[in-house]
Amino acid sequence: MKKYICLFLSTLMFLTVFSPVNCYARDGKKVIRVGFYTMDNYQECDENGNYSGYFVDYLREISQYTGWEYEFIQMNYSACLKSLNDRNIDLVCGVDYSSFRTSTLDFSAQPAVTTHYELYALKDNDTYYYNDYADFDGMSIGVLASCKQLDALDDYADAHHFSFEKQYFENTAQLEKALEDNTVDAIYATSVSHPSEKKILASLPSFPLYFVTFKGNPIMEYLNYAQAVILDVNPNFDHDLYTTYQQDIRNYRCEFTRDELDYLATAPEITVTCDPSKAPIEFYNENTQTVSGIAADVLDLFSQYTGLQFRYIKSDSFSDALSKLQSHEIDILTALAHDYAWSEQNQAFLSTPYLNSSIVVVRNNKTKSHERDIVALPNSFNLTNSILDNPEYDTEDVVYYDTIEECFQAVLSGSADCTYANSYNSSYLLSQVKYRNLSSTTLTAMTEDVSFGLSDQCDPRLLSIINKGLACISSEQLDSIILQNCSYKEDPSLLTLVYAYPRISIAIILAVSMTLLSLLLGILLIHSRKTKEIRIMSETDALTGLYNRRAAEDHITRQMQEDGRNPGCVRPLISIDLDKFKQVNDTYGHLEGDALLIAVADTLRTSVRSSDIVGRIGGDEFVVYLSNVTDRQNAMAVAEKLCQVIRELSTMKKEWSNISASIGISFADHPNIKMEELYISADKAMYSAKENGRNQYQTL
Repeated sequence: MKKYICLFLSTLMFLTVFSPVNCYARDGKKVIRVGFYTMDNYQECDENGNYSGYFVDYLREISQYTGWEYEFIQMNYSACLKSLNDRNIDLVCGVDYSSFRTSTLDFSAQPAVTTHYELYALKDNDTYYYNDYADFDGMSIGVLASCKQLDALDDYADAHHFSFEKQYFENTAQLEKALEDNTVDAIYATSVSHPSEKKILASLPSFPLYFVTFKGNPIMEYLNYAQAVILDVNPNFDHDLYTTYQQDIRNYRCEFTRDELDYLATAPEITVTCDPSKAPIEFYNENTQTVSGIAADVLDLFSQYTGLQFRYIKSDSFSDALSKLQSHEIDILTALAHDYAWSEQNQAFLSTPYLNSSIVVVRNNKTKSHERDIVALPNSFNLTNSILDNPEYDTEDVVYYDTIEECFQAVLSGSADCTYANSYNSSYLLSQVKYRNLSSTTLTAMTEDVSFGLSDQCDPRLLSIINKGLACISSEQLDSIILQNCSYKEDPSLLTLVYAYPRISIAIILAVSMTLLSLLLGILLIHSRKTKEIRIMSETDALTGLYNRRAAEDHITRQMQEDGRNPGCVRPLISIDLDKFKQVNDTYGHLEGDALLIAVADTLRTSVRSSDIVGRIGGDEFVVYLSNVTDRQNAMAVAEKLCQVIRELSTMKKEWSNISASIGISFADHPNIKMEELYISADKAMYSAKENGRNQYQTL
C-alpha cells in the first residue's frame, strides 16, 4: 500500500506541473468540463439541476483521488464528441471504442462500463417475435446517427440471414417516438424508457464504453491512475454502481418465440399428477382435496410468467402416477428424478431441475434387531434402483413398500433396519413426533436432482416454455417456497402429546385443565424446535456438521460481496482434498472413513477463525473461505497450517497413517469474479498440489 501511495503522490506532483491546457482553476482545484448528454440511468439531470447516474457517481469517485471539480455542459452525444475534438470540453463519458477515433481522442485504459444493444419492438406488435429471424427480413430498424456499433448489427443480421433497412435519428427521444408512431418496426438501443411497453426481439453481444478526452490531454493520466486505484482498493466498485443504476428495472417476463406464443394462445389446460404421499415436494391434501407442496407452488408461480393453466388429476400412488405418465394420460408428473435413462424408460422428457437434495439413510436409534440389515425401499422409485445398483450398500434383504412413509413406519416398528430417502422427504417426516426415535445420516457423494417429467407425446414447445418459466423463478423465490413447505405442521391434539410423552399420560388425564395448557405449550415448543432443526439441516452436512455444498456457496458468495466493499481484501478461497482417503475406505470400511472425515472437519473448524467459512463440498473435499483478509501471505500461512494439522491426524490412529491433504488457494483477481470462478481456480491449484507430490498447498 505504501508503494501505491508514493507512486500516486509522485504522479500527482508530475501532473500538477504539466496541467491540462483546457482546464482552469477554481479555489485551487482544477475544473474539468464534461460533455453531458442525457442517458437514462447513466447521466440524468432533474428540474433542479441535480446530476445523477452511473457515470456521474463514477466521476465523483475519481475526483476524490484527483481533486477535480466538474462543470457539466449539456448537449447531445454528437455535439459532445465535436466539442471534445474542438477542445472546448475536457471529457466525455460512455464512448465506444473505434480505431478511427484514436487519431484525435484518448481512451481510458479501463472501460467505464460494459453494456449491450438490443432490438426492441412495441409490446403489442404482432408482426415480430423473439429470435424469429425469418420474419426480421426486410424490417425497418431505427438507429442513432451517432451510434458506432452499427457494424455489430450488420454482422448479427448476416449471421442470422436477414436483411433490414436503417433509419437514422439524432437522439433517443426521436428514436423512441419513431417506434411509437410506427415509422420504424424496431429500434436498436442499449436501453429504452418505459420498458414494460416494449418487448425484446433480440439481444446482441456486449461491448465496453470508455471515458475519452482530446488527444494529448494530460488529464487522462490522472484519470487512468485514479481508475486503477479505485479498482485496486474496491474491485467491486463498478459492479456496485451497476447494481445501483443499471440492474434490469423491467418487470421480468419470458420472451417467447412465435411458435411458443401460438401454443400458449391455444393451449388447453395442462394435466398434472403427483405422488400423493411424497411431502414436502408433492402430496395430495385429503382435507382440501388439492395438490400441495413445493412442486405445486412452483407451478403456481410459473403460471404467472407464462399464462399456462394446470389441472391436477389424483393418483393413488407413485406407481399409479408413473403409469399415467407412461400411458400419456397426463402431461406432467410434478417430481421425477433427473436421470435421462430413467426418463427414457418411463417415456418422459425432463425439465431443468428445480431441486437438488442429498440422499440419507434412516435408521432406528434402538439396537439393531436382525443379523443382516433388512432394507425398506419404495416401489418404482429411481432412488430404489440407484441403491440396488450401488455395490457400496448392503441390500441383500429388501422389503418393498408403496410409499416413503410406509418405509419409515417399517423402520420405526422394527420390520426393517433402515431405509433411504432424499433430504427433503426425510427432514419432513423426521420433524413429526412419531418418528422421534429415527435418525438420518447423509450418504457420501450421493445426490438427487428433481425435475418435472413431461410425457414424450406432449407438444415439444411445452418443454421449452416450462424451462423458460423455471428460469424466471429466482433463487430467493424458490428458497421461500421450500421453507414454507418443509416444516411439518403438527396438529395440536391430546393424542399427539400422549404419543410423545407416554409417562405423563396418566397425569394429563387426571389434570385436564393443566393438560390443555401443557398441550399448547408443548406443541408450540416442539414446532419451534423442529422448524429450527429443519433450517439447520437444510444447510448442514449431516456427517460433519459443516456447511453443505449449497449453504457453503451461498455464505461464501455473500461474504465475498461484503469483503469486496472493504479496501484491500484479497478474498482467498481454499480447496482441500484428502490424500489417500480412498485407501481408508477400501481397507477399513466406510465407518472408519466417516470417522476420519469427522476428525478432519473438527480440525478445520478449530484451525480457522469463527468468522471464516468452512464447508464440505462432497466426499473428502472441503473448502475454507477466509473473510476480511488483506494480505495474501496471511492466507497462505493458513493454508500451510491446514496442511500441517491434517497431516498430524495420521499420528492419531494407525488406520490414518497415510493421510495428508492437497490444498489449493486462489485469490479474487478481478472485481466481478463469481464464487464459482474462484472455486475453479482453487480446485486447479489443489490438483496441481496433488500432482506435485501431495501434502502441500499451491496457489493459482
